[in-house]
Amino acid sequence: VVDGILRLEHDLKYMPPILVTRPITYIDGDSITITRRTKIHYNNPSFVGTLQIIIGKKPVCSITYKANDNGFYLGNSKVKAKWNEWFVERFSYTPQTGEATYSVGSETITTSCNASTSNGLLRISTSPRGNYTGHHIKIDSVEISALNWNNDYLTTLRERGVLVFLSEYSKVKSANTKVIEMAYKQLDRSSFAELIQFKNLFVSDAYYESLAASVYDLVKEQDSISGYQWFISEFPSSKISKQALSKIHNLSFALAKSINTISSYNDFLIAFPIASQVETAQELAYNLEKSEYTGFFSNEEKEARRLLVQSKILEQSSEDLQSGERVGYIMIVNRMNELLKAEFSSTDAKLRHLESNEFKSFVKIFKRN
Repeated sequence: VVDGILRLEHDLKYMPPILVTRPITYIDGDSITITRRTKIHYNNPSFVGTLQIIIGKKPVCSITYKANDNGFYLGNSKVKAKWNEWFVERFSYTPQTGEATYSVGSETITTSCNASTSNGLLRISTSPRGNYTGHHIKIDSVEISALNWNNDYLTTLRERGVLVFLSEYSKVKSANTKVIEMAYKQLDRSSFAELIQFKNLFVSDAYYESLAASVYDLVKEQDSISGYQWFISEFPSSKISKQALSKIHNLSFALAKSINTISSYNDFLIAFPIASQVETAQELAYNLEKSEYTGFFSNEEKEARRLLVQSKILEQSSEDLQSGERVGYIMIVNRMNELLKAEFSSTDAKLRHLESNEFKSFVKIFKRN
């Protein structure tokens, strides 16, 4: 130490100086922060200085000062290097989660280092490493602090509420299970925002179904197709998703029935080909088609041709779809063809439809053989 400045000077070839602190105790929830004012000098591009956190005998998280790349690294993340000038750096590490951040001036980088046990001892080391000599690290001031996020979270929960807690937690993510459980118990069950934010932060089987039930109660109050679709997208693995899908089927069929057109039932069948209302929708659409195409004053041959053309258009429009997406189209086409066979038995259109099916069967057999 000279004039209050700690100097680590690499003056002996292959023997860089290393400064190591005494063991520092940390507990569950602690975030260790090193803040220091320093000046770094390298004598050749081989210089690779370090600032490390050591647990046991191995470094668990490190800052690396690389001359050949003109950068200060935390993992694979980099800030622009500052050489031969005083600067303040801030290095934080949370043993419980392994999360780390490093800041120089306005630049901040983050990474995930190795996590460690909930309670223990750590040491901090720094060294100006490199080939040959002439490298050095000077330290004007250094502060090592431990902020216990669990205690801070408890204060936030009690004094500022769950939403503020969730916002603060998302920045650090080191709260223990007791704090998380306390936050869960304080959730406002009438707030979509709190329930979904908690679910997104704490992906856990312990809370998933309970959160799904609370959210579903709110969705049921709105009782809309879009609301149930949103619920399924948020809770795809929930047992309640089947109830939501059934609600979608009920509301969609009620809508199709209120419109009561062939198109409205066809839209329902295409969207929900496995719904329990499919058979009823088919019957209603069949009766409407029968009325449209078999009126007393209609031209049988002309109407049969029109029905056949419509079924062919539908069939062709689904050819590029995946097999699962074609189910509804195929059901509609089959219904229209059944109507053609039942009501237009003596028309050329029916004959062409039968000949077309025979040809398709022949092609399938030919390809198979």
